[in-house]
Amino acid sequence: MKKLFFLFLFSISTSYLFAQENISVDCSAGPVSTTFCYMTGDDNSFVITSNDGSALNLSIDEGQVENNFDELIILDSDGSELYNGYGNGGDVSGLTFQSLGDSLTVLVDDDVSISCTENDWINPITFTAACATCINPQVNFEMVSDCLNGPQFFVDADVVDLGSASSLTISDNQGNSQSINNAGTVQFGPFPNNTDVQLTVSNDDDANCSVSSGSITQDYCAITLVDCTAGPVSSSYCYPDGDTTQFEYVSSDGSVLNLTIDSGTVENNFDELIILDS
Repeated sequence: MKKLFFLFLFSISTSYLFAQENISVDCSAGPVSTTFCYMTGDDNSFVITSNDGSALNLSIDEGQVENNFDELIILDSDGSELYNGYGNGGDVSGLTFQSLGDSLTVLVDDDVSISCTENDWINPITFTAACATCINPQVNFEMVSDCLNGPQFFVDADVVDLGSASSLTISDNQGNSQSINNAGTVQFGPFPNNTDVQLTVSNDDDANCSVSSGSITQDYCAITLVDCTAGPVSSSYCYPDGDTTQFEYVSSDGSVLNLTIDSGTVENNFDELIILDS
């Protein structure tokens, strides 16, 4: 098959922050979820305490911090650090923690520059706290592109360990669910591109134990099949700061490809448009 590649390279900037609050978790009522968007210069901290002295499970469901500048910090009941970092390049979704005592502190140590409240490209942080009456399952989540069959994707939930559950229910925010009682991979989809999918894995024996994937999507297809019997394929893309996006086009029958840039601009002298042959 003949192929063409093109990609953008350009300069970068980013950011993030939030406000103080105390949260009580009623162990008889189940998990409590909180969403916050941090603010520059504010006391961006939450103290979470169980109502009966139980230890706590904390899951970061989704959200971002400014990578390399605004640290997400999790403190145990005695003030010791359980975590200090930026997740995966600023994406802190999927992190989980358990306290030794009856409280946890969640805070963002910002660099007093740009905040979540001022920038809609920094996603607010959502976290869920629950009393540690059970052991959370261990699950890895992955987006699986299916672009050669259409502008779509799947989401896999790889259950490594059920924790203390005899069975788990895995559900997405699109109305689908599956139950399992053994470790293994469960797949959801396909979903159209730009669908924000979130998977939740719940302990069927105890509502206090669950983990979430955070929001998963595929904005665009990095690889596109050009059906030579169907005619041209058109695409558009607006690149953000710090992106190094590459698109690949593949002909369906091995034909060579023609590529025409219909319109668009890049930052002159800084953001290069690069075209690569097969």
